[in-house]
Amino acid sequence: MRPANTSGLAQYVPGRQPRVGRQALLSIHAYLTLPISPMAAVVSQIDFLGQHDCSVRGKPYSLRYDPPGDFPRTNFISVSEDVSLTDVRGRESEFHVHKQGFGVLYLNPMMAYEDYEDKHKVETFYFKQVAEGVRELLGASRVQIFEHVLRKRHAEFPIATGEPYKYDQPTTRAHIDMTPAWATAMAEHMNERSGNALPSTRFQFINIWKPLRGPIKDWPLALCDASSLDQSDIEAMDVVHSATVIETYLVRPNKHQRWYYLSDQTEDEAWVFLQADSGVDKHLGAPHSSFRHPDHEQSLFPRESIEVRAIAFYHDT
Repeated sequence: MRPANTSGLAQYVPGRQPRVGRQALLSIHAYLTLPISPMAAVVSQIDFLGQHDCSVRGKPYSLRYDPPGDFPRTNFISVSEDVSLTDVRGRESEFHVHKQGFGVLYLNPMMAYEDYEDKHKVETFYFKQVAEGVRELLGASRVQIFEHVLRKRHAEFPIATGEPYKYDQPTTRAHIDMTPAWATAMAEHMNERSGNALPSTRFQFINIWKPLRGPIKDWPLALCDASSLDQSDIEAMDVVHSATVIETYLVRPNKHQRWYYLSDQTEDEAWVFLQADSGVDKHLGAPHSSFRHPDHEQSLFPRESIEVRAIAFYHDT
């Protein structure tokens, strides 16, 4: 049997440094200079704000309580649009809150699945880890966490049952949680209520979202690159509760928007994304929504998640 042709491979001789053949060097060079393959994408539908003329219909609103009589719960319509969602898996380091409005934070919560039902454990252990991770990720001087939300998808979702849910449900509509004006009022109110002045005038409202069980294929979270968002894409909306009103943003569809998701996201991987910024530049928050993944039937369980809401403060310059 003739020996294989090894002229292009590194030749090993005891006591001598191996020589790399010319063909092997050419192969290595070809590999290193290969173009980086584009990130994989899936197509799914997301709900957006439809045609809405505020001068005719008024400012968009949504009532979160049963109004009297036949008063309409909302005055706007939604439209479903096909959106290409690019997977950031393997390129997570290319995305950051200070650039695209979102990034990935790696956590090791050391909490069992059932621990997230325990408010004391969440606030004592999980909040602390999230605050430290966000402060380091963003370079903030202080992180103030003010609430968290557990979501567990109902078996009938996205079809509404008409009955109250035990847990909040995912949303299928692109939105930003708050406007800068409402965020500033909220930050001042929360600190005045505790008898403290604002730690600084420079702050960002941040959400930290992760699944309780992974990997997740069932209604994962999609985020829009805030730098691809045009000011005309957003419209302020009042979310009206029985005792409070929150001003948020609805989002119009635009082919120039760039949407992303993280495939097979685990319980150790958290999205960190911007809602509002008090800075001079007033960066737009990152629109976000859940979406039905084409492989959702492969999911082992319904989507369950925890979302922490926080304010990241920065030293005044």
